[in-house]
Parts: sequence; structure tokens; C-alpha cells
Amino acid sequence: TALMAAVIPNLLFVVRPEISKRDFVSDSLEQLAQHNAQLLGLVVNGVETKSKPYLYRSSDTLVKS
Repeated sequence: TALMAAVIPNLLFVVRPEISKRDFVSDSLEQLAQHNAQLLGLVVNGVETKSKPYLYRSSDTLVKS
């Protein structure tokens, strides 16, 4: 974690429910903060949704979400 903070100026932290351990995530975020890492955001990946997908338009492109 300290090496990443030293080499990579901006980080996007990715976690996955039921896989990423809370203590590990907390410790990693704490270490990144101690090394003044610039955290751009947190992505929660692999979330199961029960709703149907929806469509929206962005410019001239139809995007399925």
C-alpha cells in the first residue's frame, strides 16, 4: 500500500462485497492516508441488483446500464 502511494499519484480504491474484508479495507485506506495518497474514489464492484436494467441516452449514444 505504501509503495502504491509513492508510485501512483491518484488512486481509485475498488472493493467487492463478501470478498473484501472490512479490516483489510480499513487498514489499507488508513495506510494510504498516512502516505498522503490522493484517493479519487471508492468503487463497490460486483453488487447484485434485483431491478431490471434501464436505458438512458448520453449524447448520440444509447447506453445500457
